Amino acid sequence: MSELDEAIREFLMEGQESLVQLEKLFLEAESGEPTPESLTAAFRLLHSLKGAAGFLNFPTLESITHAAESLLAKLRSGELTFGPGIGDLLLRVIDTLREIFRAIADGNGDNPKPLETGELARLLANPLAVATNNSGPAAVPARPVVPPQTQISAQHSFLSQQSLQGNDSVVLGRSGPAKNEKENSVRIDLELVDRLMTLAGEMVLARNRIIQQVGQFNHPALSAASRQLNQVTTELQEAVMKMRMYPISNLWSRLPRVVRDLAQQVGKKCRLEMEGGSTELDKNLIEVIKDPLTHLVRNAVDHGIEGPGERLKAGKSPEGLLTLRARHESGQVIIELQDDGKGMDPQSIRAKAVERGIATRDTVDRQSDQDVLSYVFLPGFSTARAVTQVSGRGIGMDVVKTNIENLGGSIDLDTIPGKGTTVRLRIPLTLAIVNALVVVSGQSHLALPQSGIVELLRLQGERLGALVEESAGTRVLRFRGRLLPLLVLSDILGEKTGLMAGGEEQALSVVVLRGEDRIFALAVDRILDAQEIVVKPLPVPLRHLAIYGGATLLGDGRIALIIDIPGLADAGGVAVAGGGVVEFPEAHVSTEQVRPLLLVELTPGRLHGFLLDMVERLEEFETSRIETTARGPTVPYRGGLLPLVELSGLPGWEPAARERKIQPVVVHRLKGGLGGLMVNQILNTVEEPWTLVEGGASPGVTATALVRGRTVEIIDPAFWCDRGKPNG
Repeated sequence: MSELDEAIREFLMEGQESLVQLEKLFLEAESGEPTPESLTAAFRLLHSLKGAAGFLNFPTLESITHAAESLLAKLRSGELTFGPGIGDLLLRVIDTLREIFRAIADGNGDNPKPLETGELARLLANPLAVATNNSGPAAVPARPVVPPQTQISAQHSFLSQQSLQGNDSVVLGRSGPAKNEKENSVRIDLELVDRLMTLAGEMVLARNRIIQQVGQFNHPALSAASRQLNQVTTELQEAVMKMRMYPISNLWSRLPRVVRDLAQQVGKKCRLEMEGGSTELDKNLIEVIKDPLTHLVRNAVDHGIEGPGERLKAGKSPEGLLTLRARHESGQVIIELQDDGKGMDPQSIRAKAVERGIATRDTVDRQSDQDVLSYVFLPGFSTARAVTQVSGRGIGMDVVKTNIENLGGSIDLDTIPGKGTTVRLRIPLTLAIVNALVVVSGQSHLALPQSGIVELLRLQGERLGALVEESAGTRVLRFRGRLLPLLVLSDILGEKTGLMAGGEEQALSVVVLRGEDRIFALAVDRILDAQEIVVKPLPVPLRHLAIYGGATLLGDGRIALIIDIPGLADAGGVAVAGGGVVEFPEAHVSTEQVRPLLLVELTPGRLHGFLLDMVERLEEFETSRIETTARGPTVPYRGGLLPLVELSGLPGWEPAARERKIQPVVVHRLKGGLGGLMVNQILNTVEEPWTLVEGGASPGVTATALVRGRTVEIIDPAFWCDRGKPNG
């Protein structure tokens, strides 16, 4: 690539960023009185574009930006007053500049046919006719009629168009001050960032394998090196993932213009408010959800928001309100689009479903209102009375649902007739590296995405008999006051493990899962551990199996298939519970804890924790000082003897290697005095909130928690010290 080509490419990318800012400023000015600061900011952006266009010899682009710059100068001086006609004229400048940029990128120069800029230049040179007519956009000659989908595509970020032919890029160093952004940032091709992400994923796989192998040896230097490798790999992975994370406001930047133009087209008044624009999402996911979200916004304006007269009759403001929100929740991004329009009428949907032959009258009459809403996502379904350029053909909502579910996300609707509708999207943060729970079924190791895990249960003895039963020939689990379908993973996979054979010693490991609008329990042979996994695509021969969403390589070299939770629910015949989206009562939701934890390793490959406010001190004793007495091991401590306890009853416990020279000990102050619990390693402390997912599953364990994406058993020190008969 020549230096000139590189300069043009840089100009196009920076120019598109300037157009996004200009469009935002013009829309804000149109919705209220423009401030001198906003006009000055727009003037500077246009001036920079004009200078760059002159340097690169783009005369048409230079003349348009110069004319628009002159118009802004008249607005700043008060010679002109900002009105609807002026606003529409300035937005038309933005559209024209985008077309010119697209032509330049395609190698067609800055004034290709059929793009005509002469008329726009004349209006910019003599804007008084437009400014004095504040009746609306009619003061500006109408634009050519363009199909709605073409309009949407034209309004998307230019950097995503094929005309750049793969030369997409990301900007690093975006956290610096805006005025110094150019000095604190560098552009890197997205292909290189994707390559770094792939390499980081391979490092995660190698890290997992090394840690698992090192755990089989008692080599202090090797263990220290593996811990350092683990820390560096984690930090590297987080840094690379942050490179791919973009604020969702980049996706939203076009939507105010979409709302404004469509509202004018259909004769409505509507405004868009956005909350949570700083929420970050993987750049590739932003590209994928761009079209679905635009379609939802257009649907809300066309179908949801009423006309001004109808809204006044209903006692509402003549101007409709769309609210777009984004937030992080349980490893996902939640995007909500809410309108204050007329809502959806379940009876109208029932009638249309019967009319289209989708369901019988008897079927729809027996379905709940929430069930009936699911028809909206069927191909070809529409309640519009007539087909228009905007809508009415029933094409769109089914595609939206398919695209979101292909990302591992979900979509649901809430509506109140006469009040409005809320569309809620749940989307994974990234598709490359996810937290998963590894389970065993027969000879197979499988991974369950943690974003779909509600709770982990270990059922044994009387508890197993009380909570698991058969109802109408189907196994169910009594879970927090409701009956959940209980699937057996080995049965679905066609393995005969005898998991539900019964018997006094029968114990059951159960994972409660949520998939889209269904919740169910899954019995597995064993629950191993939570870990970060790298998602790899399925081999071609397995892609027809709906219960799998990908594959990964575990630390021991095994290949584990990643379970697709909605696909598993389909395979197990799990129906929607209660006819709608599953919601837990507040008291039953896994609770977030803020008490600091001390993380330790007691058994190889498993994390355990102590509540930090119960810990007296952390000590390391030379093993030569530890004495064995009738009461157990003790060590001289603070003028007395400190009793030491090994947690020999924990599942997977192995005795500490006696040849070690240093023994880490966590000292607790209990009712009977001080007690020391011997651990394999003291890792670190956790100050941020963690999630309590289950009560004590075994003696001496008060709870199971999710901490930083990993399963941690919280130890009860009083139980173990009492068991070891500490000497107070």
